[in-house]
Amino acid sequence: MPLACACASEPNFADEAGAAALLLGTAIGGGFLATPHATAPAGALPSISVLSACWLFLLVESWLVADLVIDEHEQ
Repeated sequence: MPLACACASEPNFADEAGAAALLLGTAIGGGFLATPHATAPAGALPSISVLSACWLFLLVESWLVADLVIDEHEQ
């Protein structure tokens, strides 16, 4: 369902704030905050590597979802 936009030609702060909230909410979830405790027995370097890879994946995923939301809102 397309969302109504009062002024499509000017940037809307609500769109940017919503996209930022989506990025933060996806990157900092409850399960992600508990991951360091779960990976601690493996050691520091493997834990840092896995957590960095997970963070990068979630960051890219968040950018893609935010782009889709903004594109849908502009239509």
